Amino acid sequence: MYGSAVDTVLHGTARESFEAIDMLKQVRTGTYQPANGAVYPQAAFGRNLKQIAQLIKANVGLQVAFAEV
Repeated sequence: MYGSAVDTVLHGTARESFEAIDMLKQVRTGTYQPANGAVYPQAAFGRNLKQIAQLIKANVGLQVAFAEV
């Protein structure tokens, strides 16, 4: 769909987005073990923090992250 995009900015952004999605699919979240006995709350905020920690530990190049409260 984006391959024939006239706007090269849109085409590049779309390609980078799909590459990022492919990279994130390869992250093994099931094997993540929190360090130092960390326990994440079961609410949405805790799950978000755990996902951020997983991405940091997976070394995917995460530079900025946020979690809503």
